[in-house]
Amino acid sequence: MRILAFLSILLFAACGVKYTESTFLSEEEQMGYECVILTPKKPVGTFLYLSDSSEFQSYPTALQKEMIKDGYRVVIPTRWGNNGRSRAKFDTYNNRLNGVTNSLTQIASEIDTLGNLIVFADGFYAPIAIRTARDYRASQLWMVEPLSNPLYSIVISQVNSSADTSSISELWGLSSDVEFQELSASMDLDNRVPERFFGPHYSAFIRSYWTLDVVNTAMYNVDSSTRIMTAFHSDYTFHSSENETYWVENEKAEVLQLPLEVDTVPYRLSVVESVFLEN
Repeated sequence: MRILAFLSILLFAACGVKYTESTFLSEEEQMGYECVILTPKKPVGTFLYLSDSSEFQSYPTALQKEMIKDGYRVVIPTRWGNNGRSRAKFDTYNNRLNGVTNSLTQIASEIDTLGNLIVFADGFYAPIAIRTARDYRASQLWMVEPLSNPLYSIVISQVNSSADTSSISELWGLSSDVEFQELSASMDLDNRVPERFFGPHYSAFIRSYWTLDVVNTAMYNVDSSTRIMTAFHSDYTFHSSENETYWVENEKAEVLQLPLEVDTVPYRLSVVESVFLEN
């Protein structure tokens, strides 16, 4: 049930970084992910890069280049596998988790070993990264704006901190009270209403994170030798002070301080990830 399809076996020289690019495609009907793999000549480990930005930014990013230079194979899940599924309908926490972990397991079986594993993730991928770091005994876990609370509590925190009840409408692209009621109904598991988009996200995706509360349990079981680093940007869409406080007070995690000039510009992952290059 595995295919390691080398769609392009090309040697790249990008800013002095040499690697071969290949594409992994799982044959799993329900849980397959397509992954881009950037492999240096003699890999010593694996750098798993989990981000919604992967489809919109060119690679390798500065951070990925640095990891390749250090001998890491970079694995970038980019989209659902080529199996005819609707991403909008099936893009949920559970499917992302299974897609990432199943693909990582299959990739490991193809290359014999992942070697030293470092997991990087931002936002919605953070709970998945924590589970992956725990299950695969990662040496390091790096996260940007990791969610620590269910999505609904983060949204409430944002609204309360701004004292602006219209914030939630802006966040989900709601133009009326009727749409707000539709969003609320969609988050209620007892209601059966048609799925639809609210802002950039499909209702099934929002619902899978709306009451998700798995971070504390998973973090408790992450190996004590795993180094955990986090970074926060005040302009990130789902940034909340309560969420950041959780990680500041978490004894297992280090909170990296962004340079002021980075935190004051509009949020962009490729800029924020630069803080990990210095650590």
